[in-house]
Amino acid sequence: MEVPDMAHIESHRLTVGEEAIHCGGCEARIEEVLGREAGVRRVKTDHETQQVTVAIDADQLGLDEVRAKLDGMGFRTI
Repeated sequence: MEVPDMAHIESHRLTVGEEAIHCGGCEARIEEVLGREAGVRRVKTDHETQQVTVAIDADQLGLDEVRAKLDGMGFRTI
């Protein structure tokens, strides 16, 4: 029996600068938009720490692409 390839899941914690994540609404927006991206397995955002934790399938999506998406939404990563 052949074993299927397992996804290459990576977890990353990104910090957003300038306190751009103001509230729960910002958290929800980030989680909704990133959650729709192919390759994103999990997103958790915390406006108090200005951090976004994302688990991605590295075979489908790169960390630079996640950063670019956040930057494009106005949440510049540092």
